[in-house]
Amino acid sequence: MKSTSIIEAMGFNKISNFEPLVIISNAISGGGAEKSMMNLHQQFLSSGINSFLIALNKSEPAGSMLNIKILNRTWNEGTTSTILNYFEFKKLFKQIDPKTVIANCELPELYIALQSTKNRKIICVEHTTKPWHNKVCIGLLVRIILKIKKVYWVTVVSDRPKIWLGKANPTYIPNPYIVEDHKSNNHKPCLVYIGGLKSSKQPEMVIKAGIKNNIPVHMYGDGPLKTLLEEKYNDELCNITFHGFNSKVWRQISRKSLIIVPSDFEGDGLVVVEAVIQKFALLLRDTKDFKRFAFESKHYFGTLSQLNTIISNNLADSFENLVVNEQSRLDLFVDRDLKQVALKWEEFLQFVSTNSK
Repeated sequence: MKSTSIIEAMGFNKISNFEPLVIISNAISGGGAEKSMMNLHQQFLSSGINSFLIALNKSEPAGSMLNIKILNRTWNEGTTSTILNYFEFKKLFKQIDPKTVIANCELPELYIALQSTKNRKIICVEHTTKPWHNKVCIGLLVRIILKIKKVYWVTVVSDRPKIWLGKANPTYIPNPYIVEDHKSNNHKPCLVYIGGLKSSKQPEMVIKAGIKNNIPVHMYGDGPLKTLLEEKYNDELCNITFHGFNSKVWRQISRKSLIIVPSDFEGDGLVVVEAVIQKFALLLRDTKDFKRFAFESKHYFGTLSQLNTIISNNLADSFENLVVNEQSRLDLFVDRDLKQVALKWEEFLQFVSTNSK
């Protein structure tokens, strides 16, 4: 097959005789969307699927991982870099000539909207309840094009009744969970934030709570607010640590940490899943997106004042009362098992391959 021979010439491994599946993702690491698709790619390979992952941005080296091409772009690098990145992607996409494509998140949506999709099966994955919220006009155009192209939609949000400017009742497939070793030797209670440092994530709430309660704060993540927050709280840096992005973040966190997720809105909430399964104490913003987890009311806060009160009341016992109950943990563990999630994806890919729109 022409595309297969080109793939092999490019240094990719041919896993089976099936047509290649191409996954387009922002990076091989980063947020829950990138992390989950990377894990699924590796699971597909182990299941004999000819999976190839194109990462649009540089994050960390692929190392010994198979069938990954990382393009020459840095996150949030600007319009010129994005245009150059698109043409690099376009050339590679044409060489591989995939019959089935998974576009994971917004930038991959844009790139696939600009490609010829004749004789291809296109699957787009929506990871948030407010897609394109900072670039609504571009998002509007992209989603209209994707609607014309009759793409298939997957959502990672369990109660998502309709894709924005897309189909109703999209296929729900959750993001998988991967067990990580915990190696931290730090046993002091502290507050922990994990995620992008941007306004919709409200990371400053965690910093303010740490200062109010005189407890160390560890911020794991990067984003447009990082420099601003570091400068604003420069006098508090003895108690506030900005670690930046860490792909092995759970290895660094004390067992006595309280994980706080203060986002205005969220998609799948993989950080929540990881915290619960690994038995960390947890507090979530009282929003519709987090309420779907249906945890006990003690795990939710609405305002900074409520957050401070909960921290103050639970600090003495190192937040032990804020560990999510065992039944909820087991339910999430079963629902997010990588092999089970991969099977759901394989069933959906089989459906797509035999269905004509």
